[in-house]
Amino acid sequence: MNRFTTTKTTFEAWRFFEPDNSGVWQAPRDPWPEYLHRDHKGYYVLNPDRSRQYLEQGDFVLPYLDEDRGLGAYRVPSDTFNFIFDEIKDVFADEIKGRQLSGVVSPGSIELIQVYVLGEKGPGGAHHNYRIVMERPEDLDVLDVHFQEGTLKDVGVNGITMESLLSIILDLLQEFQAGEFGCTENAIAIGHVKEARIALHRRTEDRIKRAVEGTSEK
Repeated sequence: MNRFTTTKTTFEAWRFFEPDNSGVWQAPRDPWPEYLHRDHKGYYVLNPDRSRQYLEQGDFVLPYLDEDRGLGAYRVPSDTFNFIFDEIKDVFADEIKGRQLSGVVSPGSIELIQVYVLGEKGPGGAHHNYRIVMERPEDLDVLDVHFQEGTLKDVGVNGITMESLLSIILDLLQEFQAGEFGCTENAIAIGHVKEARIALHRRTEDRIKRAVEGTSEK
């Protein structure tokens, strides 16, 4: 299943492939959808008027939830779906982007990965919302990252911290370094990430000593 997301809406698109002879649904890692039905003619989904749309190999299925009739789905032939998505992909991209960051992905990457800064600056004079856009020939995927905005004392936990993100990066680099992808560059990156995390911890320790941690004071 591919998920396409904008700032305004989200829709899901499943792709139908005939189950194998054992009757096992072949959509990877997904259960048999409850809106998929079968009779002597084949597999079908129900339109809002409860009429049947029979599926062909490779069709896309867009589920919907009707308050009166429950869960159903639309059948969209693959050529139609691909044509529509090609037409609207640029619109989706325009809606989900803010100020683009540079140096995100190295040349030659198979997937085009872009990072954007969203919204206005918050507490501390910094942005707290970022969006990672992964554009592939067949789809567009989006991941939003929200950093803690405001003090824990005032607003509680509402996002991740820089330290938590650095810890993820450090763990990933260390695992690569311990495996077949170990290299000098990884070792240098590990050292710098450790230094960055230590510096942030020292800043917090200093604020605790001065009794200003958890407040808006400098």
